[in-house]
Amino acid sequence: MLNMNYDLIANIYWLEQSLEFENIQPLITDMTGDKVIDIPCSTGRRIEYLEKNFGEVYAYDLSEKMVDITRSKYNSNPNIYCKTLDLKEIYIHENNVDYTFIMEYAIHFMNIEELNDFIFHITKISSKIIVEYFDYDNFFDKVKEIQLEIGKIKLKKSYLKKDGYIELHKEYKIKNKILKQKIIMYMYSKKDVVQLFKKYNYNLVHSYSNYKKEFIFNDPRNIFIFERSKK
Repeated sequence: MLNMNYDLIANIYWLEQSLEFENIQPLITDMTGDKVIDIPCSTGRRIEYLEKNFGEVYAYDLSEKMVDITRSKYNSNPNIYCKTLDLKEIYIHENNVDYTFIMEYAIHFMNIEELNDFIFHITKISSKIIVEYFDYDNFFDKVKEIQLEIGKIKLKKSYLKKDGYIELHKEYKIKNKILKQKIIMYMYSKKDVVQLFKKYNYNLVHSYSNYKKEFIFNDPRNIFIFERSKK
């Protein structure tokens, strides 16, 4: 597994997420149940909605600082369980859940063997699974740069496509301070991901672009919803 360091940017990452999740509420409005897993939970933005729809929320992340931020936000709710957990350790979770959210580039941090093993374990405990997938192959040719302004933060994202993986360089500028992050991600086709879930009797029932129930041209983020086959 690729080890991404998110501790460095944990205190500002929620601002970046605010742009990404402003449309998530309509997507999960009809998702309700007793238990849900959010992995990686990052700074807990999704939990704002999940705690309203589920009795228990299990929030996992590899970054201790991300988990600490999430825990500090929801420590008054005894039904939200925050824990530092590597994706490869998901087998530790024993309770069955109604939904699992697999977000934050998570499937792209694992090689094909690790991803297969992760899906094997998560399909044992979850009835429905929401996966954030990035279609980088159709997003750009070799290099792409995006610049954003998020409040007082300027963010530059530089994507570099290599053989089978993506290098994403992020540069956060806050006043006179600059923070840099390098992320390396494996590229998978939509067919790859669907076939891995199908292997464990899960069907793709919905596919959305950028959290919205519509197609958005030239946006790499897709949301897949898988459901356990009733056969």
